[in-house]
Amino acid sequence: MSPLLIRATDRTPCLEFDYDAGQLRISGESYPEDANAFFEAPLTALFEWMDSSSGPVHADFRLVYLNSSTAKFIVKILMKLEAASVAGRDCAVSWRHDVDDHNIRELGEEFRERVGRLRFEVVESVAD
Repeated sequence: MSPLLIRATDRTPCLEFDYDAGQLRISGESYPEDANAFFEAPLTALFEWMDSSSGPVHADFRLVYLNSSTAKFIVKILMKLEAASVAGRDCAVSWRHDVDDHNIRELGEEFRERVGRLRFEVVESVAD
């Protein structure tokens, strides 16, 4: 499957899905006017790929701001990864936050608690 790259805008994050490498990266700010319109097609492609393959998957989240609509789509991704992990697939998540960004760190910790059977690390990092 060809990699997916959707570049960031002032309201939407960068989405990078490298299917061959099993890498998913979502970065930037995310507060699209219509989250369904933005996320539906990329997530459909991601989930179809996950259903038709068995290799490892690593999701790397580097968000600096997100709204509640975006959070709902992140939960969908995390739930899909957790289900795959429980079924025996090697899945992991890195939730990256800037050293001073306590809100994003806490959100990552909340997501980690929600998917307790998924390898999920909250990582302090330098902003891109």
